Amino acid sequence: MNKRALVVGGGILAVGVVAVVATRLLYSQQNYADVTLSIVGGVCTPSVTGTLGERKGNKIIWNITNNCDTDQYVRFQDFKQRAFLGGSLGSPVNDILDPGQPTSKLIPRSGGTDTVDPKVNKDSFLFKTVYKYAVFVGPDLGSLVNRLDPDVEIWP
Repeated sequence: MNKRALVVGGGILAVGVVAVVATRLLYSQQNYADVTLSIVGGVCTPSVTGTLGERKGNKIIWNITNNCDTDQYVRFQDFKQRAFLGGSLGSPVNDILDPGQPTSKLIPRSGGTDTVDPKVNKDSFLFKTVYKYAVFVGPDLGSLVNRLDPDVEIWP
């Protein structure tokens, strides 16, 4: 093997390692988010702390606490891919997670909790893919209302 081929091969390997390490550092590195339901203006409203993200095949986790005065369901749906480098959103899709529209159990009022932990179905190539999603809340599955729209990251 000649010296030039070794240098080129080593250079390519070094660039690849640096790219992988750098992209890992750019991601939130948090596969969970805390969701708190609270009464705001007379309405049970979610808040989400943390930037959620994960790789294909792994689970993301929403830890939900219901501080409202009625039992509530929470559903995560209508995932819309953000255009590369921000900007417009794509059409809603519900196949990036399994199950496609993860839904909590009925969460008891005044501090009840539940964990929703779907598996990531989608892959991302080289850079993270960001999806905006809707958080629906309601006292029964037939009357869920969109109350929030945070982001989830899919990492390479």
